[in-house]
Amino acid sequence: MINAQLKKELLAYSVSIGIDKIGFASADPFTTLKERLIKQRELGYQSGFEESDIEKRVDPSLTLPKAQTIISIAVAYPSKMKNPPKSTKEERRGIFCRASWGDGLS
Repeated sequence: MINAQLKKELLAYSVSIGIDKIGFASADPFTTLKERLIKQRELGYQSGFEESDIEKRVDPSLTLPKAQTIISIAVAYPSKMKNPPKSTKEERRGIFCRASWGDGLS
């Protein structure tokens, strides 16, 4: 697992760049998850966006052999925009995740 000092630094940095939540987990295999994923596949609950190889989904070492820690981040959809664009019949507007906004340079 990630050392305490690095974790503290990552937590502080995440706040400074607008990350809403950050979590840390061991990169050990998720053995208890495998049967649940198989059942979800059998029931047709998969969306099609997930990795199709269940072994890769439950064993991080198959994708990143030297991984020791998984760091997960969450960025909320904007909910308190100043002067949000209004949706009209002619110009419909949606809300996109902040992480997808980009800088318009690419």
